[in-house]
Amino acid sequence: MADTYQILVVDDDFSIVNIIETALKQAGYQVLTAHDGEAACHIVNTKHPHLIIMDVMMPQCNGIIATMRIRQNNNVPILILSAKAEGSDRVLGLEAGADDYLVKPFDFNELNNFVNLIIKQ
Repeated sequence: MADTYQILVVDDDFSIVNIIETALKQAGYQVLTAHDGEAACHIVNTKHPHLIIMDVMMPQCNGIIATMRIRQNNNVPILILSAKAEGSDRVLGLEAGADDYLVKPFDFNELNNFVNLIIKQ
């Protein structure tokens, strides 16, 4: 059943994208990837993923701006995954429209729990 779900992973760090992509594919999900917010917005509008895992600090269009743009027309669940760990950063991400905020480095069990929670809704 998980193979019908598309998850968009957005991060400018190719190694993080590869690690998350590999783990999600092993769990049976289809994975789309982007390396900046502009590309993420385009993919959301054309591919309609079921979940987005979004970094904050990226070139061209950061994750906060991309989240706000996506929220204008889409209610897809968004998990911010960022090295920015201050409380004010988390509040900013949630106010931008994210459903949750996970700080790097992260525990894969925590990421899996979020993915499973969203998919079961």
